Amino acid sequence: DELEISHTLNNMGNIYWIASDLNKALQNYRKALKIQRRLVIVEDIASTLSNIASIYALKGDFKRGIRILNLSLKLKKEIGNKVEIARTLNNLGYCFHSSGDHYKAVNSLTESLELNRQVGNKKEILYNLENLTTLMITAGQLKESLSYLKEGILISDQVGDKNHFGIFQLNMATVLRRMGQFGQAEKCLATVKEIIDSSDNKNLKIILMNARASIRLAIGDNINAENIIIEAISLAEEINNRPEKLNSLLILTKINNTPEIIKQALSLTDELSLNREKILIKNNMLSNNLNSKANVETQNIVEEIERDLHSMMEDVEIAEIQINLAEYYFQNNKHDKAFDYANKASQKAILSNLIPEMIRANILLGKIQLTKGEYEACFDCYKKGMKLTQQISSGLLTDEDKIIFQNHEIIRSLLSEINKFKMQTVT
Repeated sequence: DELEISHTLNNMGNIYWIASDLNKALQNYRKALKIQRRLVIVEDIASTLSNIASIYALKGDFKRGIRILNLSLKLKKEIGNKVEIARTLNNLGYCFHSSGDHYKAVNSLTESLELNRQVGNKKEILYNLENLTTLMITAGQLKESLSYLKEGILISDQVGDKNHFGIFQLNMATVLRRMGQFGQAEKCLATVKEIIDSSDNKNLKIILMNARASIRLAIGDNINAENIIIEAISLAEEINNRPEKLNSLLILTKINNTPEIIKQALSLTDELSLNREKILIKNNMLSNNLNSKANVETQNIVEEIERDLHSMMEDVEIAEIQINLAEYYFQNNKHDKAFDYANKASQKAILSNLIPEMIRANILLGKIQLTKGEYEACFDCYKKGMKLTQQISSGLLTDEDKIIFQNHEIIRSLLSEINKFKMQTVT
């Protein structure tokens, strides 16, 4: 029975997928597809094509994944199975999002979610919500994502889907971290750790380590952040998860700006055809160079960032990039241009409730206003910055973390600028 053999090959592919052996999963799916094409079983062909596309997406080849998913979607629409159409649209949304085409991603995910709500398929709704919340977080729609995240946590708990429960908790941790609620974010990660400890989901473990490192870095605990990230990169290499390896390298380049690390990260963005992540790496290079005053190299990086910035204007990272550009122009005595970038960054940060970026923007705006003698406006910015840092500090879980955060570069910078303000206004 060749059709049953193809089903068994598909099941074997699924098991290899779960075991993170993507190459063997792909081999089995291709064998199944060859049989199904010979038998002209359209429904099975469409399903197997979807599996193959998902593997390519996991391997970071999003263009090929999108092409194959569109073939699958065309066949599924001919068949008219709403559940299968919704599933493929959801996968397309993920691929479009990962390749940087957010407009097509939103359209695919919205259409998929609408179909799944019609059918009442809770499992598939979870996949929709997972991709939709990831996209919303990337677009800086943090407050808007909270209701979807809570729905995802509730449904995944109801149906006993531990994997999705962990993913939604991870996404919730990201939102809370961005909003300056580091302690609450760490509580979400503690829940995820319990899930991982009772399973062998290495992909989820890498995402957890990246999330933990991001929080440690946000608090100012760079040493532990770097140790966690190095371990995450090693595990990503072990299971050949290139997208998550790149996410780890993005965090590492915030701490370690050595040519070897930068080259490795940029090479991976080329392999995965990800322009957004390339800009983020250059932004990390700019941030590090601003501290080291490497003006010649920094000028080249600034020109490259400004050239490509238009491609990611609706992005959660744009506020930080604009802050670094403002800092560069401030250091080079181009105060009007610095103010323009800092003001835009402040607006973006307020819109998305990005507390750390709001603090940095206020510091910069205060510095610029102090040079212009606008003391009242300067004082107002520093006052807002202090209030926000106190808000973050009060939400930390341990006294040790409060001490680390009080020594964070952002706090030291704010206090230094306040002292300069006092000296200038007194004299």
